[in-house]
Amino acid sequence: MKGEGVCFLDGMDNMDNMDGMDKVDDMDGMDGVDKSGHRGQSILFTTSITSTSSTLSTLSTASTSSTILSNRRSPMIVAGCDIGSLTAKAVILKDGNLIADAVIRVKTNPARSATDVMRMAMDKAGLTPEDIDRVVGTGYGREQIPFVDSVESEISCHARAAFRVMPSVRMVIDIGGQDAKATRLDDNGNVARYIYNDKCASGTGRFLEVMADALEVPLEEMGAMGARSTEKLSISNQCVIFAETEVVSLVNEGKEIADIVNALHHALAGRVASLAKSIEVREDVIMTGGVAKNSGVFSALSAAIGIPMKHLIDVDPQLMGALGAALYAEEGAKKLKMAG
Repeated sequence: MKGEGVCFLDGMDNMDNMDGMDKVDDMDGMDGVDKSGHRGQSILFTTSITSTSSTLSTLSTASTSSTILSNRRSPMIVAGCDIGSLTAKAVILKDGNLIADAVIRVKTNPARSATDVMRMAMDKAGLTPEDIDRVVGTGYGREQIPFVDSVESEISCHARAAFRVMPSVRMVIDIGGQDAKATRLDDNGNVARYIYNDKCASGTGRFLEVMADALEVPLEEMGAMGARSTEKLSISNQCVIFAETEVVSLVNEGKEIADIVNALHHALAGRVASLAKSIEVREDVIMTGGVAKNSGVFSALSAAIGIPMKHLIDVDPQLMGALGAALYAEEGAKKLKMAG
């Protein structure tokens, strides 16, 4: 465990107030946290999403979720919206089944990103905003999503989705665009401990993006390329800037691109493994986030933590945050329906 930036909290409310250090927390449970500080208010679309500017200007708070649910009995349709640092994701569930999802690159305006990705998911499902009973937001931009009923931390959402998909999971490792998180779950799926690092990009998806640009290699091809490595190389620099310089030097030395890519995978995996080990790795372990799609990082991280991670079956690891948010929305909608 690192000696800097270590905190022990009773709940999630103070989680985002810590500066850019590695954070470690013991949790009694994080379910039901509304980061907006209130519950029950439903901000609804009053028109179909046809353009960002018109949609955002016509949002209304005139109705509540309880009012909607009193008028809608079945089926139950809920959504989760995850606005991360690099991508925005949306998931729609109908009676507990995933019926639509969408992923886009984030824009400079989190509200616009949320509106666009939710529109895409609704278009796929053939739904309008009025068809959705409840929406929960998560991710870095969660407070800026204009149409959610409540928000949850991404740690809570990834844990909720992981336990639903694989009840045997006891650790979730999430590598996002600009941070990395390790979360340990108890036998009931509650968050027991977590740690995250957002002070350096060396253990994040951004690290791979920078290196892919430097090597002129498509990001989505790095996993397969690294698998063709025949010589073991190492990247010693933790800093992204210096690591990029090291990569350029290796290229100039005539090293094979596949070998350099493989070294980058192991460098990233080593950083994240150190994070996870500081709160004790326990099986089963899964990896979430967009970087989980990189087979090279997945394999390198399994080796680094000393435990073969489990593959998610029929679930996109990049959607786990949005899925968890949708599961929170489903829980909230059921409670309101029972109360009504």
